[in-house]
Amino acid sequence: SDLGQAARLEASLAPVLARARDACGRSDWTGAADAIRAALALDANNPDALTLMAGVERAQGRLGEAQAAAALACVVRPDDAALVYNLALACRARGDTARVRECASRLARLADRDPRAPALAARLEEP
Repeated sequence: SDLGQAARLEASLAPVLARARDACGRSDWTGAADAIRAALALDANNPDALTLMAGVERAQGRLGEAQAAAALACVVRPDDAALVYNLALACRARGDTARVRECASRLARLADRDPRAPALAARLEEP
């Protein structure tokens, strides 16, 4: 069944994503990238792995790649305010103020679907 398949995929992804998060926490960008690639091999457009990848790319100064990974995560899971916020941060790091404003409007529209949206939108307003 599809549900069983999804559960098996989630079970195999969880430890790989945990390894990636741990590596990020230690600023081990190589280890994080390896774990993220392993996660994406299991689930090509996994939004959690893409979000971690965006963080790794941003930490290493690869801002274009960071923005691309964050944008893809938003395509995969469009109603997730945290992903939109991460995209806004990636855009801000590149000085793309038009895209930051676009993300802020998107967060405002998400308020009825994601309770985190208003607080994240307010954080975007901070300098």
